[in-house]
Amino acid sequence: MNVSSVIKEHLDDEQFRILNGIATIAVDFGTGCYLVGGAVRDVLKGRGSGDLDIMVEHRFSEIADAVAEQLGGTVLKVTRFGTAALDIGAIHLDISTARCETYEESGDLPKVFPGTLEQDLARRDFTINAMAISLSRDSFGDLIDHHDGMSDLENGVVRVLHNQSFQDDATRILRAIRFAGREGYQLDEYTERLIRRDVRYLETVSGERIRHEIERIFLEPTSSAMLQVANDLKILQAIHPALAFEYSIVAPITCDFDDLNLIFYGLITRQASPEDVEPIITRLMLDSVRAAFVNDIVSIRAIVPSLRLSKFNSETYYLLEGLQPLALDAYATFTDDAEAVKRIRLYLDELRCVRPSITGESLLAEGVPEGPWIGQLLKSLLAARLDGDISSYEEEVEFVRRTLWGGP
Repeated sequence: MNVSSVIKEHLDDEQFRILNGIATIAVDFGTGCYLVGGAVRDVLKGRGSGDLDIMVEHRFSEIADAVAEQLGGTVLKVTRFGTAALDIGAIHLDISTARCETYEESGDLPKVFPGTLEQDLARRDFTINAMAISLSRDSFGDLIDHHDGMSDLENGVVRVLHNQSFQDDATRILRAIRFAGREGYQLDEYTERLIRRDVRYLETVSGERIRHEIERIFLEPTSSAMLQVANDLKILQAIHPALAFEYSIVAPITCDFDDLNLIFYGLITRQASPEDVEPIITRLMLDSVRAAFVNDIVSIRAIVPSLRLSKFNSETYYLLEGLQPLALDAYATFTDDAEAVKRIRLYLDELRCVRPSITGESLLAEGVPEGPWIGQLLKSLLAARLDGDISSYEEEVEFVRRTLWGGP
C-alpha cells in the first residue's frame, strides 16, 4: 500500500521539504529512512501532524548532524538510546536508529541494541504505533505494517503487540488508556484482559515514570473519561490503594482552574485518609507543591465534619486558615456537601480578607508590653471582627482596652 498522496495532502510544504531533504541525505549515507510514530497515525487518519519522527537504519547521529547543516536546523540532544532531537525552524524533528531492546527485569528501562526495521517496529507498544512509511526515493510512501496497525486504526482499536508487553513496561498500561481516550478508541478484548492480569506490574515502575504518565493523562481534553477507565480497571488502586476517581463528580463541571495538574491530584486523592498521604507522596515522588496540595485536600476532608457544625464565622476561619485557596476552591467545586460548600465559599469570598486595623506594632507603640498575650489579643480581636461583634477602629480600641484593663 502506497500512501504518498496522503503524505502530500496532510503535511505542510515545509514538512514535506524536510522529509525529501532527509531522504536525500540518507541516500548519501547508504541507509533507508522512514516516517514513524504519531505522524504516521496522523496522516493515515487524514490530518496534519506537528512533530516528525524519522527512523534510519544506521548512522543516525551523523545523519542528524547532516540534516541540521543542510536543512538549516539545530541538534538539541543526542541520547544513548539512539535518538537525536532537532529543531528546523518551527518544526521539531526526532531522528532515531532502528533498534531492538530487551528487558532484564519488569519495570527496568530496556537495554537497547542496533536492529532492523522489523525489530524496531516489533518492540513498540501498540499496533497503531508500529507502522512506518518509507521515505526512500525508490519506495517513497510505501506503508510498512507487519502488525495490522492500519486495520486497528480504521476500527478504532488499541491493541498491544505481544502478551508480555505490560510486564516488560507497565507504563504502557497508562499509555493504552491515554491513546484510547484521546481518539475515542476502545481497548481490544485481548489488551484489556492483559491489563487486568498485569496491572500489578505497576509496582515495578518508578514513581517518577508513573507520575509522568499520569500527568500526561491530566492534560488531555478527555482526561476525566480516561481516569474513570483507570479506576474501573483498578489501575489507580495498583499505584496506591487509596487512589480513586469518580467521573460523575467531574463530568457536569467545566473546570477553569489555572492548574489542572493540581486539581486532578486532588481528585484522585479525595478519598485518601491522612495516613495515606505520605505513602502516596512517596510512591509518586511528588514535589513540594503537589505534596502540599494533596495534604490540603485530605486535610479539608478531615475538617469537614467540624466545618458543618461551626456556628460562628471565627470558627470557620480558624478551621480553614492556612489551607491553599485553590485546594479549598477545588474541594468546594467537586463536593455535593452543601453545608461545607457554603462555609468554604464564605471563607474564600469574605472571611480570609478580614483584618483588624490594630496590629501588633501599633499595640507596642501604645506601650503594651511584649509577650504572648499580644498574639492572643490579636486573635481575639480578629474573631470579634469576623463574628460581627465589632466593626470599626473605635470599637477595636475599646475592645483592646476592655480586654487589657477591664474597662474603657
